Amino acid sequence: MRGYYKLLAFIFLFLAFRIGYVKYCATDAFMQPDSYGYVDLARTAFSPGGMITENSHSMRMPGYPLFLSGVFRLFGDNVLSVQAVQILIALFSCRFLFRISEHYLDKKAAWLVLFLLAVSYGTFSQEAMVLSESLYTSVILAAFYLLLREKTLFAGLLFAAGYFIRQEILVFMLLAAGGAWHKGKDPRKAAYLFLPLVLFLFLWGARNYNVTGRFFTGTSATYFHLYHSNVYVFSRLGWKASGEIKKMPPGLDEFEENKVRRGWCAEMFSQQPLYALAAAPFLKLGYFLYPFLPAFDATFMWILPFWLLGMTLLWKKMESHWQLYGIFSVLAALVVVFHAIPRTRGIFYPFILIFASHGLVSVWHKGGRQKAWLALWSAANIVVYFLQEPARALLKKIL
Repeated sequence: MRGYYKLLAFIFLFLAFRIGYVKYCATDAFMQPDSYGYVDLARTAFSPGGMITENSHSMRMPGYPLFLSGVFRLFGDNVLSVQAVQILIALFSCRFLFRISEHYLDKKAAWLVLFLLAVSYGTFSQEAMVLSESLYTSVILAAFYLLLREKTLFAGLLFAAGYFIRQEILVFMLLAAGGAWHKGKDPRKAAYLFLPLVLFLFLWGARNYNVTGRFFTGTSATYFHLYHSNVYVFSRLGWKASGEIKKMPPGLDEFEENKVRRGWCAEMFSQQPLYALAAAPFLKLGYFLYPFLPAFDATFMWILPFWLLGMTLLWKKMESHWQLYGIFSVLAALVVVFHAIPRTRGIFYPFILIFASHGLVSVWHKGGRQKAWLALWSAANIVVYFLQEPARALLKKIL
């Protein structure tokens, strides 16, 4: 019965924070620049040209636009419909998060993970945004759970769906397949993990060929993202664009523009001194951890040390926890190659909370001075929340 009350309390908190956030904020706050592109693609998903925005047919992977298109057709073409569906899907995915947490920790810690998830700004704000991160996170949680259960083909199907929302999950898929192979498991399982993805890529390539005349299994914005993910970082490190990096010539199609940007990227990276190439990933990691969105994210900053502590304490169990650590290989790839802005935190948040829950429980059980430090850390975050403007200005000077 106590579990039943915990479930009701969790559902109440989960929905209350999300409904309150949606009601509190203006609708425009939920539409970021990327949101308008997704909406354009969704509204044209089944038109003769097939998913087009800014004269591009392949700028984004099709997963999230197709999801939006389905929501618009079933529940109405408005932001509230998207928010309601994303919140309900996220609530359902918490079942998978609970089972994953219970697998690595225990039932009490799993409940703590859920309650932290319910009240964390990084999760309830993400589910209100018309952006791909919320749906992606829910799909990856389901896929990860099935992977733990060794339901490899079904996990592969969901990972493939995740890839067609956000491509970076491919990094973890490769790691998971390699890890399974290394541990001597049936090599066919690695094939099962990738079989749905290969099929989906073929269908996407065929669609692109039908629309654009080119068999293309990625997006036409690869080098757009690569360039703009790094140009700001290198600029902060003292670089100024020169040489071949100029304005985009007019009259090019999306593939020709991608080729031009590939040249920009090559020129940009070739102009960087070794220290800038070495420093850039750490600066990107700093942006990932940046707590002002623009308001101070007290919930993330509060759990940050417990996340790091939990990862340290569980390191000795790497043999059995390698997949849980492995999900952060995606973060490593992002900070090395592309970027990891604060918005990206949401896709890692459930896994961050698993580690944070273990770290928090270990501090609490030690009692005494550790509890005093916990209280002091909580108070410090409250102080920064109320003095966030000067704190934000100071941190921006550093980053």
